[in-house]
Amino acid sequence: MRVTSCILIALIYAASIEATVWRVPSEAPTIQAGIDSCAQGDTVLISPGVYSEALRNNNFAIHLVGERSPFGDSAVLIDPSSLAGSHGLACLIADAPVMIDSIAFRNGSEMYPREDGNLSGGILVNAEESRFSYCRFDSVFQAVISENSVALFDCEFTDGVQICVGTLNGASVEARRCTFEGSGFALLQSGSGTVVESCSFVDLGANYFMNVTGSGIVIDANHFGPLIMSVFFKFHFVSFSGVISNNVFEDMTNFRPVILIYPQCNGGVEIHNNIFRDITCFGGVVHVDTTCSTDRSLVLEENVFSNCSITQAEGKAITVPSGSLEMRRNRFYELSPPNSPAVKCTGSGSVIRDNAFGGNGYAVESEGELDARFNYWGDSTGPYHPVLNPDGLGDSVSDSVNFEPWYPDTSFLIDAAREDGALAREFALAVYPNPFNSVATIALDIPDAFVGSVEVLNILGERVTELYRGPLYGHHEFALQANSLASGVYFVRVPDIVRHSANFSEKILLIR
Repeated sequence: MRVTSCILIALIYAASIEATVWRVPSEAPTIQAGIDSCAQGDTVLISPGVYSEALRNNNFAIHLVGERSPFGDSAVLIDPSSLAGSHGLACLIADAPVMIDSIAFRNGSEMYPREDGNLSGGILVNAEESRFSYCRFDSVFQAVISENSVALFDCEFTDGVQICVGTLNGASVEARRCTFEGSGFALLQSGSGTVVESCSFVDLGANYFMNVTGSGIVIDANHFGPLIMSVFFKFHFVSFSGVISNNVFEDMTNFRPVILIYPQCNGGVEIHNNIFRDITCFGGVVHVDTTCSTDRSLVLEENVFSNCSITQAEGKAITVPSGSLEMRRNRFYELSPPNSPAVKCTGSGSVIRDNAFGGNGYAVESEGELDARFNYWGDSTGPYHPVLNPDGLGDSVSDSVNFEPWYPDTSFLIDAAREDGALAREFALAVYPNPFNSVATIALDIPDAFVGSVEVLNILGERVTELYRGPLYGHHEFALQANSLASGVYFVRVPDIVRHSANFSEKILLIR
């Protein structure tokens, strides 16, 4: 029998406060009978099987725990579809706090369309606290709806019908290592303080990947795509401030910009270290729409935009309003059509520095003065401009863009591309000198972009330092300073932090 760590934690916690563990069906014939027997902090431990119940927790904070994994044939599965009037029922309505571990929930077709006023079909939480770990939701109409904040760890939402997770009253969602898949209104809807980390989102025709309103949002190390064609903004951020970092957005076709942001007037939107590729959309990948005039409300750093195309004359990669953009160290490659700018600023005052453009045709357009000095424009001769640089062979810029001086190559990047401009055809990892006694150079050649980490592990497999975290593409070199390391054997590892795979490693020897 597999007993999860969460089960052990629940049992230890129950024992520590002299709480009771109610076993279903050996001690309580049904899950509801177990819930009804609980006092504050008790645990209902459920044996594998299909339970045709519509549960209610009214009184006490409790734990519901399945004995086995919810992802196999021997799961604890709660499915009220066979009950009379199931189109008005939910798997669980919780008026008191709940912690749920290793349980699967399912709705059959009998449970939708829903009756008016019956929102969930899955879990409706009216209490202040709810936490889900290792849970699976299969074809649930609205899987988790809560009046307050929700925490989810290692959960899976498959074939979500309306909403996978949604909070009311602007409450937050914490989701880590979860999978969201659905075709309804939104995969995730939440408010201020939301944290989404190391999750996967697959759109089967939903209106939104995310519909988020508020501040303090963190969206980190997630994978988004593929996307079936939709007419909605896939990421709809209203009064938004926060960080979108280390994500991969790919394989999308959309009739709107993929990301629409209405930032707060006090600024505070950071988009950095993401990969956007193989995207076709209307009006650009990222569109910032605001009447605010606050300087630097958007910071765009260390992103890769490649093989994206649009069907309207906006910025192919990004469109921003007056004075709102600070853009550094991004890469824009092979964006189409060639007569639309990769970056469009609808006013003056933005700053664009240390970016690399190549194969886009048209790089930057601005309706007002824009400081775009010190960028690479795809060729050593600089950007094409009919008056200021008619001999330039790089991507072109509009009249109001100050592009001089420019970089003749991409050596200004930390992860500098080779001078001959050739991209790697296969992955290569080299460390030299090896053995070393003070400083070693780690060289990488990456043919296909991914969001990764360059880290050093000791002989026990423990990470001792992380040299880089973000997009890896082309040629990179990193210096490993050994000042704080003891002599011995180490390993350089380059994992994909979005797909959670340890792709490449190299053994190195430090000799003092």
